[in-house]
Amino acid sequence: STSDLADGTSGSAASAITLTRVVGTISTYGEWINIGDLALESQISQALDAYREILQYRGASAIDTLLYDAAKSAGNHFHVGDTTISGATLTTSDTLKAKDFPAIATYFRARNAVGFEKLSGDYMLAIHPDAEYDLVTDVTTAELSWAEVNKHVPKGFEQLINNHRYVGRLNGVTALRTTIVGTVTEDVAAHVNVALSRWGVGWLGLGKNPASTPEIKFKSPGPQSTNDPLDTN
Repeated sequence: STSDLADGTSGSAASAITLTRVVGTISTYGEWINIGDLALESQISQALDAYREILQYRGASAIDTLLYDAAKSAGNHFHVGDTTISGATLTTSDTLKAKDFPAIATYFRARNAVGFEKLSGDYMLAIHPDAEYDLVTDVTTAELSWAEVNKHVPKGFEQLINNHRYVGRLNGVTALRTTIVGTVTEDVAAHVNVALSRWGVGWLGLGKNPASTPEIKFKSPGPQSTNDPLDTN
């Protein structure tokens, strides 16, 4: 309240919190592969480690895909070059540029959205490698081109050179590269890059900990076993 309390009174109760019911379907996700007894005994341990890494990557990608699909279906959208949501018609010359980063940051800040702690408080922008190419090669407006806005400060210059999954950051938005980003045909075929603030998309985990990381279990049931390889029964 911005009004002072009269002497000896406590005012009226505030209605500062709104409770919203969220209903979701509980689902199980998993997959498995067979490794025969002969392969298990004869293959070098590095090969088995490679199988584990492949499944870990697939599991992490599955979680990312679920979050991406939820964000893509539920969020407001900017066309590149727009400053308001659901804006102008897209053309083939409309590509991701550095000036889109302040528009994204402004949208979130106007709603008091919180950034990600692991991204130094930045909002996250997941972009396709093709969109990254458009971003880093744009020179149509020199003062707002990606290279121009980054090359004059040590950290920015470093990110122009050392960018692996991390593309770079500008105006409170960190861009990350991922091929999970899909396409949509609206006016033209376009990538559906996703910008998120903290708590923008989440998931419910049963038990003590959220299902935030994939888990791998090795099982050796024997040749005649009919046991389910996943813990679903």
